[in-house]
Amino acid sequence: MLNNLARAVACALALAAIGNAAHARGVVGAGIGISQFDYDDVDDGSAKKFYAAYELEGSPAYFEVALTDSGDADVTSLSGVTLNVSGLQVGAGYRLILNPDTGSNFFLKAGLYDTDTEASGPGGTAEDGNTGFYLGFGGDWMLNPSFGLRFDMEGLLGVEDFAEDNNVTVITVGPLVKFGGTAP
Repeated sequence: MLNNLARAVACALALAAIGNAAHARGVVGAGIGISQFDYDDVDDGSAKKFYAAYELEGSPAYFEVALTDSGDADVTSLSGVTLNVSGLQVGAGYRLILNPDTGSNFFLKAGLYDTDTEASGPGGTAEDGNTGFYLGFGGDWMLNPSFGLRFDMEGLLGVEDFAEDNNVTVITVGPLVKFGGTAP
C-alpha cells in the first residue's frame, strides 16, 4: 500500500504540473459507500475513496487519480475470512455540464488500476496484486462553483482474488471541492 501511496503522490504532482500549464481547475474529494464482489458467498464491503482531479478549462475532459479501498467483505462460506481490494486508480473522463453556473455535471470515465487483494482469516493473511482496467460513471451536484457532492460508480474489471478474476463494483458518495482556474 505504501508503493500505491507513493504512486498517487507522483501522479498528483504530474497532474498539478499539467494543470498549471493547461489552466485547469483542481478537484479534491472523498467518498464512502459499498463495494460488491461478483461472488454469491461474499458480502458487500464498506468502500472508501480519496481522489484528486484536474478539469481542463474550456474542455469536457478531466484527469483523475484515486485511492480506493473496498473495505473488508465477509466470505460467508469460510468462517472468519474477509476479502479486501485496495489500490490506486489513474484515468480520464468526459463531463456533460448540466448547469453552467455551478458546474454540476454527469461524467463517464475509464482508466487503469493497480490493486492489492488481501484475504484475512484465522489462518493468517494472503495477498495478491494485479493491474487492469476500470470503467465508471457518476455526477457532481455542485451547491456552488466550489463545493458539491459526488456520486460515483465504478467497475474494476478482472480483479485477481485467489480463486479467479472477477469484477468489483464500488459505489461511493461524498463531498468535493473545486479550486483554481475559472469557475464554470
